[in-house]
Amino acid sequence: HYPDNVAFDRVIAHGMNATELAANERATGGLVANLNSQPLLPFRDAVFDACTIAVSVQYLTQPMKVFAEVGRVLRPGAPFCIAWSNRCFPTKAVAIWQALREEQKASLINMYFEPCGLFDARTVHDISPNPGQSDPLYVIVGNRQS
Repeated sequence: HYPDNVAFDRVIAHGMNATELAANERATGGLVANLNSQPLLPFRDAVFDACTIAVSVQYLTQPMKVFAEVGRVLRPGAPFCIAWSNRCFPTKAVAIWQALREEQKASLINMYFEPCGLFDARTVHDISPNPGQSDPLYVIVGNRQS
């Protein structure tokens, strides 16, 4: 999900399928884990420069715990980016996600940030590739507070 023209020293991909993680050409490492059953990240505090959740926030059953863990492993000032669209696997998405209208989902994600108190004001960006002609794509970004 990262542009090819941007170099990174290290990219750790997370997922529940080792085969899919191994196919990720940008990843320099991988973590196969189910954050719904164990919402802990096996990393030291403040070791990452950024974190992205790409079109999977709707499947988290303990999102506030996951967001707190992300805050723990991010360095101060580091961005935490959550991307979502209007698509999902209905049998896997949490009920609240499916019950909300599209315009309410950013508010829900903002609520996930609140309890840990580790992130600054968040901004929502519409990064749809072809607005009105393709599925929408949104990103909300919060930066790890110092």
